[in-house]
Amino acid sequence: MSSSLSLKTAIDLTQLNGGQLVDVRDPSAFACGHQPGSLSIPYSRKGLGDRIGLFLSEDTPIIFVVEDEEQIAGITVQFEGTIERILGFVRSPLESGMDSHSELTTITEITVKQIHELVTDGYIVLDVREPIEWDTGHVPNAKLISLSNLEEELPQIPIATKVAVICEAGIRSSSAVSLLLRSGFLEVVNVTDGTSGYRQAGLPLEFPD
Repeated sequence: MSSSLSLKTAIDLTQLNGGQLVDVRDPSAFACGHQPGSLSIPYSRKGLGDRIGLFLSEDTPIIFVVEDEEQIAGITVQFEGTIERILGFVRSPLESGMDSHSELTTITEITVKQIHELVTDGYIVLDVREPIEWDTGHVPNAKLISLSNLEEELPQIPIATKVAVICEAGIRSSSAVSLLLRSGFLEVVNVTDGTSGYRQAGLPLEFPD
């Protein structure tokens, strides 16, 4: 395992080994620029492997895109039993992308106050929380597909659909946006302040019957 790779080397390794770039940076950093096809799974000190398992099989090689050495150390500890899966680490592609000869992808981030405008423009609101969270109130006319089921249920959404993704606080929605983009959706935005922000803004919620 190489602890520090250029983005170009990382891309070559993922193609050679059938691996996946997993970007654990903050969602806002991911939105500012990431390698096309990478997954956004923000870093946490525990449970990172379980969240990655929602999208990747246990034997899929991974190259992590990280913010700092602390994240590298934390990931190494969490993957101690399967360290061979990790092909290496890349520091922010905004720094290392200059040698990749490829364009980084950006994501539009919006606030809850912009949702109505997007819906008027033909976007659907995709809520990727769990049903128990959905029951506590959701954006009117939103569609619920929990993040854990999203890849399996993606065929429900026509590929040409414009999608605004929301969760509770903008973390899971970043993962969902990255999955949608990797699957070929072209017009996808992330609602950064989530349903929590929607609720705090005093905007009208809808509840199941």
